[in-house]
Amino acid sequence: MTTWTNESVLRRIEGLSSDSRKLQAGWLFAALGGTALEGADYIEHALERGARAILLETGSASKPAHLPRETLWLECRDPRKRYAELAAAWWRKAPETLVGLTGTNGKTSSAFFLQQLWFAAGARSASLGTLGVGRDDSIDDNIDKKQDSALTTAEPMELHALLASLAEEGVSHCALEASSHGLAQRRLDGVRFKAGVLTGLSRDHLDYHKSWEAYRAAKARLFHELLEEGGWMIVPKDDPFAQQLIREMDKKATDKKVKIMQTHVAGEGADEPADDTLQAFDVVRQKGCQAGRTRFSLRLRCENFCGDREIVLEGLEVGFEESFQLRNLLGAFAAFLTTDRGGAWNTAWLRKTMQGLCCARGRMERFQHSRLAARVYVDYAHTPQALEEVLREGRRLARRQGGRLGCVFGCGGERDRDKRALMGRIAGRLADRVVVTDDNPRGEDAASIRRAIVQPLRDEGIAYEEIGERKRAIEHAIATMGTGDVVIVAGKGHEQGQRVGSRLIPFDDAAVVRAQLDRMSCAEKV
Repeated sequence: MTTWTNESVLRRIEGLSSDSRKLQAGWLFAALGGTALEGADYIEHALERGARAILLETGSASKPAHLPRETLWLECRDPRKRYAELAAAWWRKAPETLVGLTGTNGKTSSAFFLQQLWFAAGARSASLGTLGVGRDDSIDDNIDKKQDSALTTAEPMELHALLASLAEEGVSHCALEASSHGLAQRRLDGVRFKAGVLTGLSRDHLDYHKSWEAYRAAKARLFHELLEEGGWMIVPKDDPFAQQLIREMDKKATDKKVKIMQTHVAGEGADEPADDTLQAFDVVRQKGCQAGRTRFSLRLRCENFCGDREIVLEGLEVGFEESFQLRNLLGAFAAFLTTDRGGAWNTAWLRKTMQGLCCARGRMERFQHSRLAARVYVDYAHTPQALEEVLREGRRLARRQGGRLGCVFGCGGERDRDKRALMGRIAGRLADRVVVTDDNPRGEDAASIRRAIVQPLRDEGIAYEEIGERKRAIEHAIATMGTGDVVIVAGKGHEQGQRVGSRLIPFDDAAVVRAQLDRMSCAEKV
């Protein structure tokens, strides 16, 4: 039996696709299993379109009797992995330095911070993820608005086409968001990362993964299988899953010689500086005219990076005050340190660079009402942990301003149903005012989703408001703000549409917030 290497396969074909509708004569068709469709069901269609090779899972389909002699029939145990490797070999080029970022929350923020740090150090940089393609110090919002949502991690052929295009542009450093779906479906298996960053792990996507164990296993693949020899694993010190990863990697250390750096914000758990740790300490949130900024210092102890020395960087400042954004920045900065080949940065450069960093759109994006000294934040938080984090930050900000905390949120339809009551309970516990609304109900009855969210609030006698129309809910929450209040609009962040049934209705939380604040300002001037 002939053993076909990736190179020998590529010499026989003129393109690749896992979608039989896009197939052209002479291409390879990857007959991949899916959540709703089986690729093997489309082999006949692929052959009719002139497929020159069929890639499929061993035993998933019988070889057609009429299969042309020149057509390759490639069976393997993991066709998704093979397809990703073929896609990488087909496009060949990619930026020299690739970093993967995974976690339940914080991937986009961390990737954007890392992209900006590389650029400030003189490298052509990019990021790929939920917001689309970022270059240098900005993100190009090129998400297809006709889709329900963009894939955080693109399919292999699209991914490697993007990487090749970036390399052609001269990009040398690229941060890639690695979603649990993308990792489980082997979309990244043609990539080898110089570093992998974990932003933290909590409940999400169990509608797809079915169990917490499967979700964790998908995330772990970035570190167990996709890091290059001698690569870096960067993880938060206070995350239980991170500690599990470290224990597992210690057993595999002889295989890949993976190096480890942990990140930690002093005041969040044990503060004693530990080895292999990048720690933020002396964290001070600014008040008065400097509100919205944070001052801090960094301490790095890492034998694999700086030997037995301790590096201390004092007096840094950033233009945000959320604790979780500081944690995201630590992961990004650790990745920057381990991939900055030039090493030309110094403390003065770092102070200036940190001050100029921007947060990603829709991630605690801040809007202000000057007369009321009130704030509105738009955030992508759509998981229980993320909602709890943004509401804790909102409560701290509201308390400091002497105001109350409001929250506007909903839950998506046709997704994890169990998190609805959890998120309702979290909002009821942490917010003074809760407005439950719609958030991509899709094919489900929107009212039934809202009922599931408010059930624990009703059971516990916690006051809430239910306004199904999202625009009206946001406008109401802002119009009824008092002095010093903070309102969190959670769930959609950067998204530009609301999925209702089969329709995608144009909708932007930030635009609604901005318009309502403008109306209030105009009314006050009359």
